[in-house]
Amino acid sequence: MRIAVSGLGVVAATGVGVAQTRENLLHGRSGVGALTLFESNHRVPVGEVKHSNEELKTRLGIEPHRLVSRTTLLGMTAVREALDDAGVQSGFRVGLVSATSVGGMDLTEQFFPHFMADPHRGRIAMTAQHDPMQSTEMIARHCGIDGYRTTISTACSSAANALIHAARLIRHGVCDVVVAGGCDALSKFTLNGFSSLGILSAEPCRPFDRNRTGLNLGEGAGYVVLQREDTCSRTPYCFLTGYANANDAHHQTATSDEGEGAFRAMSEALQMWISTGEWGYGKWVCYDVGAILWGEKSFDGELTSEKTIPADSLFRKNELPKLLQYRSLKHRLCARNVDSLAILNPSNWESYSAAGDFYRASDRGKALDAYRKALRLPMTDGDREVLRRKIEELEND
Repeated sequence: MRIAVSGLGVVAATGVGVAQTRENLLHGRSGVGALTLFESNHRVPVGEVKHSNEELKTRLGIEPHRLVSRTTLLGMTAVREALDDAGVQSGFRVGLVSATSVGGMDLTEQFFPHFMADPHRGRIAMTAQHDPMQSTEMIARHCGIDGYRTTISTACSSAANALIHAARLIRHGVCDVVVAGGCDALSKFTLNGFSSLGILSAEPCRPFDRNRTGLNLGEGAGYVVLQREDTCSRTPYCFLTGYANANDAHHQTATSDEGEGAFRAMSEALQMWISTGEWGYGKWVCYDVGAILWGEKSFDGELTSEKTIPADSLFRKNELPKLLQYRSLKHRLCARNVDSLAILNPSNWESYSAAGDFYRASDRGKALDAYRKALRLPMTDGDREVLRRKIEELEND
């Protein structure tokens, strides 16, 4: 059974909807800015969705007076888009696996100041949406999902666990289609909690930068529609072929120095993917295979850590002969202990160029073939000239 990803829905600081979010990302428009949703002593940038609750209700056709948490509104928006994108036909068993950590915390925080000042004041109905499951139920009702519904709340891993659970529901015949993902709104609780950990940055965050100073909190929702391939009404975006969850119980927030939990999760996910037989030359094979690496990365993408996990510890002997070590963010590949070469991204000229570099010393014919394939793909004039020189050098050698 193949599990297809047939629909996408997103609400983020960078945009409401997949199209707007993609457009802003491609043009380098950041959604990080000043906090406006509530009062706070923390003067740190955050990623707010650029719509008020009232505006979100209008988009969703919800009456202005109706009490709905911001987390739920974000989730409704993203789930609705994902379902519309997938075009799920009637007659199938549709479920929802929604992940959240905050739940209706934003409403609880509005209620308590009044209640603490006077126990007879405050709108007690606000606290009813505090429970994370309440957002799932309200999202399901709004989007017409009357099948299996459940909520997952496992902090940062919540949405990933939602995808895993959704896939299992389909594989075991509980559902034909499952909308899976997560939603969370910014709240004082979250902002104060991360501040107490000392990891909030006073400036826009700089991932992978040696001089990074912390992270920025954000809010949003992201969901995908997973379904059996035979139930799809459109061409899927991709297929979910491998997943795993490992709990090493080392620490509440930190992995072990050896990365045992991450290693086990990656290894089991890769083993599951291998068992499908859907890997090989000319496909997106995987990232970080050949050796699984972790540690600090500098701005240019080169690894500054020496920690690696040998490939032969991740795969059973002779199970995956085409192994590569993915060493850079620019598809530059360094092959090691391979008997043939797999191209990670057949639409990227740098992957073929890296293949040519690999074969250059050992197989002139394969190197020329790889370089010539690279020349057929889009690149800058400067890169094209460099490739032509490499071909000329080999031809004249």
